[in-house]
Amino acid sequence: MWQSRRSRYQDLSPSERARQEGLNAAWALLLVTALLILWLTYEGFRIWQSESWLKTPGVVVASRVEPDPGGLTTHAEVEYTYAVGTEQRKARNLRWATEYRLLRSSAEAEAARYPVGAPVEVFYDPENHGDAVLEPGMNRHFFYDCLLSLALIAVTFLLANLEWARTAKIEMRYN
Repeated sequence: MWQSRRSRYQDLSPSERARQEGLNAAWALLLVTALLILWLTYEGFRIWQSESWLKTPGVVVASRVEPDPGGLTTHAEVEYTYAVGTEQRKARNLRWATEYRLLRSSAEAEAARYPVGAPVEVFYDPENHGDAVLEPGMNRHFFYDCLLSLALIAVTFLLANLEWARTAKIEMRYN
């Protein structure tokens, strides 16, 4: 007969249950790691692509410092308009990866580089004119994201290996 997952889980011996819990945790960590790797690959690809985007003149229409959702950091938000052919566009991306600043003065200095009304050179994606940046290519924020992500990946694999080793010990103890 068909059994629900919960009843099958309850029918497991203590060692099998501990092993299953450990494997579930390890797989969850590995899934998060895989998603992180996919995200980094996508971000890196977009940053690399932005180096070959087309450029067009634009004008800054707003420049301010915005707090981030958690309120711990801030970032410069620069809004600008640009035209692609006869199509008028508006964007807010300074660069492909946003740099969050711990010091408000640092974000203010970055926003001050783009005063309202200033002409700017806008780099836009020729395949999607709505994707645009003022500073194309690699930036240190993405580099820091990569370093942090590599550290998280290393910790994830370490924890997954420890969990598999723990479940193997539990299995040996009960067998």
